[in-house]
Amino acid sequence: MPSTISIRPNRITITPRREPQSAYSLYDKAIEKYRKSKNVEQYTENFKAEKNAFKISRATKKKIFDSINFLYALSKPKTIEMKNGKKIYNHRATFLTLTLPSAQKHTDVFLKKECLNQLLVELRKHYNFQNYVWKAELQKNENIHFHIVTDVYLDFQAVRRRWNRILNKYDYVKNYQEKMQKLSLSEYHAMRNKTGKTDFSTSAGAFARGRSSNWSNPNSIDIRSAHSSKDLGAYLAKYIAKDLESEEMNEQTTARGKAFGRIWSRSQSLCLFDSLGSAVAEEWEEVLQFCKNATQTVKTVIGDYYKAYYFNLDNLPKFISRQIYSFFYGMARFRGYPLLH
Repeated sequence: MPSTISIRPNRITITPRREPQSAYSLYDKAIEKYRKSKNVEQYTENFKAEKNAFKISRATKKKIFDSINFLYALSKPKTIEMKNGKKIYNHRATFLTLTLPSAQKHTDVFLKKECLNQLLVELRKHYNFQNYVWKAELQKNENIHFHIVTDVYLDFQAVRRRWNRILNKYDYVKNYQEKMQKLSLSEYHAMRNKTGKTDFSTSAGAFARGRSSNWSNPNSIDIRSAHSSKDLGAYLAKYIAKDLESEEMNEQTTARGKAFGRIWSRSQSLCLFDSLGSAVAEEWEEVLQFCKNATQTVKTVIGDYYKAYYFNLDNLPKFISRQIYSFFYGMARFRGYPLLH
């Protein structure tokens, strides 16, 4: 039977090509679907589970993963020279985490609209920040924080100053200053060394730097670079795939999740890849044959109506990865995706 394939940065899915259906057949199916929905509606209404935005579905995780994988695949390796003269080689993506330096006193929705959105506006204006994905998460201290993945390099000091300035409009840096100014060095070290892995000299250096700036520039962000798909995979597993476990879903977090709305979003540019269309399997015979035989580097998953090959693009031979990359770049140019060079 003729087949079509769907191509993503980490998998190729093969499905049988659908035969065209007659208008009568489509009409009958629509009527049957409507009847079934009416029959079960009255029985399912009282059994719907309460939705919580902080608990994302498998389908949502896949959409987030696909968006970030496309961002990474379309980002060519770059050499970044930092202001201190050091260089970052093979930079492909930036992982940015935004936190609150003091206890949260505004709603999650307020911080998303007034703080996160303001930073995104400034990054677009000053950093050519066009392709990105962000996701919100609750910390153990119940503060909200945000993870962002983008294909542009972001300077740590500059972004931290921007984020702290935005937060201090609502006194988060001020509250941090007031707390830290009251601590002695031993109290500060005890606060940093809760896991027992921070030595006293490290705490003393940080304490001295904090006092010299009057604690006006708290370390409220974290920035890391992705140089390989291994870095990307580790980040996705640790941060993006994570959501609240069922035992953490108390009434308060459930209410927060329902009020928060969407806990993730992405640039319009990445929405272009939700539907790539399908390619004819026969035109990809060489790639499919390789995937079938490469049992060490390609994982095969077979369902009732599909077969999927999962892989790491970095581990594929160049003649295979080149064809896949060429497909992505062709679609990106066709759809107006802003490629960075």
